[in-house]
Amino acid sequence: MGHSSGVRLLIFKKNNPGCPCCNCPCACYPFDGDSTDSAGSKHLTAVNELYTSDDGAAKMAGSTYFKGDDHKCYEIGTEGLAFWFWLKPETECGTTAAPHFEGVVTKSTVNLSGGAGNLLDGEWGVYWHNSTSPGTGFAGILYFVAKPTGGIDYITVGQGGALWFHGLNTSDGWTFFFLWMSPDERKMYAIVNNNSTLEESLPAGQSFTASGTNDMYVGNNEGYAILGSQAIGTVTNRTFNMDNLGFCKEIGTKAEMEARATKLYNNGSGLACNKAGL
Repeated sequence: MGHSSGVRLLIFKKNNPGCPCCNCPCACYPFDGDSTDSAGSKHLTAVNELYTSDDGAAKMAGSTYFKGDDHKCYEIGTEGLAFWFWLKPETECGTTAAPHFEGVVTKSTVNLSGGAGNLLDGEWGVYWHNSTSPGTGFAGILYFVAKPTGGIDYITVGQGGALWFHGLNTSDGWTFFFLWMSPDERKMYAIVNNNSTLEESLPAGQSFTASGTNDMYVGNNEGYAILGSQAIGTVTNRTFNMDNLGFCKEIGTKAEMEARATKLYNNGSGLACNKAGL
């Protein structure tokens, strides 16, 4: 694509090496045939790893997942945390599986069990949830949740009054997600592709859980459900592809973060998290 101040800008998505080293990332995982950190040395531990042959992405269908050891890079702390990834569902959500959560990118666990409700243990997470009545091509819904410091089990970013922030369909193809939590603003935010920003404020008098002992998982709600597994019952597994997962500890204003998301999305083509943009 050319050069800027001697730094080559690389496309940040499929068919490319992924996100190069730059100012913002605390860790970056291109998933180009392995689970190494291209921005440093926080490599992931892979379990039953699979990768696509056409666009260089992690392929998860009920047994593949990745683990990053507990690290401040994945914690909200006092600075806040932003992360982003591309996700593509390839199969529909089954109608006969009991309601449950599967981990997408998490530093927490969610236990959904009968009348006990949803119990969040940890700090934050993006979870897939199934539905009892999906339509044709429906591939589930995504929740972005965070743990306040007291009184309330969790808060979520939702749309139109819903607690979930995005409905997945197999026709969507690759979808870009940019999410962040700002302790200064006491808000959590979510952007899908280049759509409007969704946000949610912390309850009065509470703050984000700054740190914890949970490891960071990609594709696993640890102890409960692996992404694509349908978890409960004998329901055929589904397939998800994930590409270019990145983490950043530098949190700006809402406008600044929206500008970052727009640059990374790059009209759907994806752009490297380069020094000029981040």
